[in-house]
Amino acid sequence: MVRAMRILVQRAAMTGGALALALGTGVQAQADTLQEAQARCEQKLGKGARAEEELDFGEVSYVCNCVAPFAWNNDNSKCVGAAGETASEAPKAAEPKNTEAPSTSELTAKEQNERGYQANKKKNYKEAVYWYRKAADKGHAGAMGNLARKYYSGFGVKKDRYEAFRWFKKSAQGGVLDSIASVGWLYYRGTGTRKDYAEALKWTRKAAEGDHPYGTANLGLMYENGDGVRRDYGEALKWYLKSASVGHVRAYRLIGDIYMDGKGVAKDLGLAEEWLGKAVDKGDKAAMISLGNIMSVPNAQRTNFRRARELYEKAAGAEYPVAWNNLANMYDRGWGTPRDPAYAAKLVARALKAGNDHTINQMTKHSRNWSKSFRVELQKVMRDEGVYNGSIDGSFGAGTKRAIRKLTGTTGQ
Repeated sequence: MVRAMRILVQRAAMTGGALALALGTGVQAQADTLQEAQARCEQKLGKGARAEEELDFGEVSYVCNCVAPFAWNNDNSKCVGAAGETASEAPKAAEPKNTEAPSTSELTAKEQNERGYQANKKKNYKEAVYWYRKAADKGHAGAMGNLARKYYSGFGVKKDRYEAFRWFKKSAQGGVLDSIASVGWLYYRGTGTRKDYAEALKWTRKAAEGDHPYGTANLGLMYENGDGVRRDYGEALKWYLKSASVGHVRAYRLIGDIYMDGKGVAKDLGLAEEWLGKAVDKGDKAAMISLGNIMSVPNAQRTNFRRARELYEKAAGAEYPVAWNNLANMYDRGWGTPRDPAYAAKLVARALKAGNDHTINQMTKHSRNWSKSFRVELQKVMRDEGVYNGSIDGSFGAGTKRAIRKLTGTTGQ
């Protein structure tokens, strides 16, 4: 049986085009980049883990999987099969039940798709692919979209983003709204097909006009960024509000960010807090960061260091790397908490190990924004990690920056 651990909240398989949301299996974490996701996977599962991107309309999400010669252990908590471990520790994958019982009469495409859906719920991915393909070959548009997702993620079938796009488009042409949104997003990113903002706009608008929550949010994103259309913050806000009206949490955050930055509207931190607060209440970690950022501006009308720290801690507890960085800044400065440069250094080291780009940039280019006592403590942490053997003086010269890169597992400048 092929198994996977999701790093973000994922969308469930489509059943006849219906929109469904589900939490993934395993311990949840969050990552901004593939590098961060890989670090999270290895921390949780071991060196045999690999992070792979999944499709998640407007968000990038990742899954952890064990790759050969590694395999999942019996309780799905680690990848085993490395040197020093016996092959018997790596359970053999179950063969898919990919044949119909002789006594079973010919199933309809709808029934075959449902069998695929049930197999997918049990993580029998090869069996799911078998049934989805049979239903898709009979013209079931929902099954085409389900099969596309398997090609996209590589579960139960060899990963093939081009084949995924082909099946998504066939499904979209059959009127499945999830697939219409998927085609728009794939054109937008240039995944499995050429990057084409005009096509992305056409398909995304079609999904939005069908009230698809992700389609409406993504159309707003295209207007906000000016991708394939003239930048228009008013239109962006209109589509974000439409997405929010059907309860799309990401839209709450995008509206909050619009008011926070004053894009096309008067800057209104009160409204920003209101919308970001709605997203926070639904567990949106990026919204926790945005709201915390509003409240951690010193000597401002809405300064609330205690609340900002609580928000960062909540996001940090969900393993959101930029939260470790922001929380470290508060401990370094003594905002909403007693100063503790040593603890701040440990938090930053954790963000660096996760490969967080913002933290890497802070430590290699803007370290002077942090106290000397913090910089000394970070050098101590890196020394204890075995990546730094220079002076413990708080000076972030070439040697310290090399150590930072080693800690992140990168060698770039």
